[in-house]
Amino acid sequence: MWPRRRPHDEPVSEEESPAARRYRYLLRTAPIEPLKDVHRSGLATLAAEDRQAVLTTIQSELMSGARLTPEHVDEVSRLTVMGERRRAGAVISHLPADVLQHLALAVGDAGARAGLLEGYDDWDGNDPPPPTDEDSDYRSGFDTVRHYDIVQGRAEGGFSI
Repeated sequence: MWPRRRPHDEPVSEEESPAARRYRYLLRTAPIEPLKDVHRSGLATLAAEDRQAVLTTIQSELMSGARLTPEHVDEVSRLTVMGERRRAGAVISHLPADVLQHLALAVGDAGARAGLLEGYDDWDGNDPPPPTDEDSDYRSGFDTVRHYDIVQGRAEGGFSI
């Protein structure tokens, strides 16, 4: 597994498995909707313990999905993809190595079947620069203060999944 919050131009650790590298390529280059689809199919094939580990990582690192269970594959796949798009490594760099490997294999295989690995052989392995506030979909309407209030139970108007 590579170091946490690695700058985009720093080389990847030699410890990264080929499956994890291929998975990271998918996360950085595939269009969002097909990426959500391959995550949905990949997560559905994982053991419940692995899905729970992914969800727990999302809950602790992204502060999202508090009311989800491992059976909410659609929501977990969406949160994984969007979290990684907003901040490279936000989820995958915090997963246990065995869970990352299982997820990488499952999603990578689905991505290969969907034809999302074009250009992988020529990829240098470096992450693209992180998005900035000026990028159009960077925050996607996310309100940090409202989110904190929801998590703390102080938000008006309720909250539902």
